[in-house]
Amino acid sequence: MTSETTKVKAKLATLSSSLDDLEAHIAPLFTQSLPELIIALDPIQQAKLQTVLPYLVYDLVFSAPCFHLFLISLDIYGACSYQQST
Repeated sequence: MTSETTKVKAKLATLSSSLDDLEAHIAPLFTQSLPELIIALDPIQQAKLQTVLPYLVYDLVFSAPCFHLFLISLDIYGACSYQQST
């Protein structure tokens, strides 16, 4: 394995670990429906959550394809074994 391949794999492992941590932190948000979650919060927290949700959705919609293309480009150069799931 080349040095660059090793670096890329290390960065992918770090990214994967970060995403696992993120999933663990947001898991409580998925235990309730959005209205149930919002009603239990203070008004300022409700406003913050309702303000950040559209930005989150926007980022997921427009950043996820870029990330997907990044992973495909790694496959082209043989740096990882990412496979698109169908």
